[in-house]
Amino acid sequence: MLRPGGHGYVQAAPLYHSPFGHHMFGFFDDYPWIHLRRTPAEILDFCRRTGRDAAIQEQKGINAADYIGFMLSTAHVNMRRLADYGLEPFLRRPDIKPVYFARTTQGENLLTPEILVEISGVGPEDLVTHGFELVFRQRGA
Repeated sequence: MLRPGGHGYVQAAPLYHSPFGHHMFGFFDDYPWIHLRRTPAEILDFCRRTGRDAAIQEQKGINAADYIGFMLSTAHVNMRRLADYGLEPFLRRPDIKPVYFARTTQGENLLTPEILVEISGVGPEDLVTHGFELVFRQRGA
């Protein structure tokens, strides 16, 4: 809630469908969209084959299966696309005055035709939308 004339700030990143929307930073930097390209079981197998399971255990203090399971669960990530946040209708409300809005992108240079085939059902714009930042003002009564 804001008082009339008050300002609000909303920021979200990385969005789930972006290259690193899994939030498992440092473990899959060389495998963009791994969470959309592979099942959790396949990601775990990849970790075991590459020794990343040991790195996860050492750095996070839990086994790789539990870490991957939690990081890809709705208890951790909301799995929303930018459109799911309802920003456009919100910003059209007569009681809201947008002050600043920015959509950030990431991974345009990583998105290959092969990856697009692997990730069917998600468009390129959603795949490179990293997040957003919004400042708005509640108009006076």
